[in-house]
Amino acid sequence: MSARAIAFKVLVQVERVGAYLGVALDAALRSAGPIPRQDAALATELAYGVARRALTLDAAIAAHSKRSLKKLETAVHVALRLGAYQLLFLDRVPEHAAVDETVELVKQQGLARAASFVNAVLRKIAADKTIPLPDEPLERLSVAESHPAWLVRRWAARFGPDETTALCRADNEAAPVCVRVNTTRATREEAAAALAACGVASRPTALSPIGLLLEEPGPLFNLEPFKKGLFQVQDEAAQLVSMLAVIEPGMRVLDACAAPGGKTCHLAERLQGKGEVYAVDIHERKLQRLETEARRLGIEGLVRPRAADASRPLPFAKGSFDVILLDAPCTGLGTLRRHPEIRYRRVEGDIARMAGIQATLANNLLRYLKPGGSFVYSVCSMEPEEGEQRAESLVDQGLSLAPPQTPGVPWSEVTTPSGTVATFPHRHHSDGFFGARLTL
Repeated sequence: MSARAIAFKVLVQVERVGAYLGVALDAALRSAGPIPRQDAALATELAYGVARRALTLDAAIAAHSKRSLKKLETAVHVALRLGAYQLLFLDRVPEHAAVDETVELVKQQGLARAASFVNAVLRKIAADKTIPLPDEPLERLSVAESHPAWLVRRWAARFGPDETTALCRADNEAAPVCVRVNTTRATREEAAAALAACGVASRPTALSPIGLLLEEPGPLFNLEPFKKGLFQVQDEAAQLVSMLAVIEPGMRVLDACAAPGGKTCHLAERLQGKGEVYAVDIHERKLQRLETEARRLGIEGLVRPRAADASRPLPFAKGSFDVILLDAPCTGLGTLRRHPEIRYRRVEGDIARMAGIQATLANNLLRYLKPGGSFVYSVCSMEPEEGEQRAESLVDQGLSLAPPQTPGVPWSEVTTPSGTVATFPHRHHSDGFFGARLTL
């Protein structure tokens, strides 16, 4: 299967059934079997690029189409976006290849009747690459950088227009492949050397002392260092969340809402072979994948998966955990680089709705924290209602904010005046996260 066909298949799944882009792409690359690294890279660029630029691409398509976009079949609409993305954003792709191969994709999908329409629209875009934009500044930014208008307005009120522009542009940059080194099996330098032996260059992360940024690695599951459990894929900002927790060997730790398991595994690695991390998640199937990851990393003996709803009473004694981590369900608006499809699925009311869920989870989990224990709260969102205001609410309930203290992290670069931790894509070149450590 060609790179374009893989991207097309994935994007149709995203549109038709609400699939998550990263999950669908990973499955498609696996099912495609061994393919050249450059083909996997092109499929990834096309899938993510189209998802990031959907509003911009639709503006260009609408300007050159006599048909309403709302009336197009999903596969035809996706094909037009795929072709338009290559014409407008990929200089290295010849125009004739972008047009002809997109038309061929449409025919292969049994939509030959739409082939001439797709061909005509794409040839018009190739001849006139001007993208029509609204006159109003924030609406113009919304279309130009493909972010929903409500989110652009919200960020502009908080950050101002210039920083909002920088944030939107950062969201549209390709997120680097970031991994956390499994320090029970290798140092950062040893993991980098193992990757180099496979032809994969890497460089250290700026904030996390155990992170690596990989350059054009291709599918990671094919790499020997991955199979040996030398690292786990995890954004740099997410690595900092686990480092907020003060972990000592022998501790009893609870990771609520644990799937997909990056933070669970990181916490287990930090126990140095002594202690246990109870990984609670409402989805048993996700816990099975978490167990598979723990085995690959060699820490399965420290991880205790439990399928349960963390908003309800849990099968643990009250006051029995030294550390509780709540990486709460959230809007995910800090991860638009990695999950670009989320920006089109969220509405502004989701922020308050998620804040209510987060409060319920925190209030329930606090019952299981030992006196003097620490509670780490985090979300992959930059919205105050989900982050800073949640931390303030916990302080109002009697907890105390504690400054981050795990060595090796330049905490001053990400610590707010209140003592919480916040990262932003345009400032830190990472996902947008909020984290706070509180003590009881």
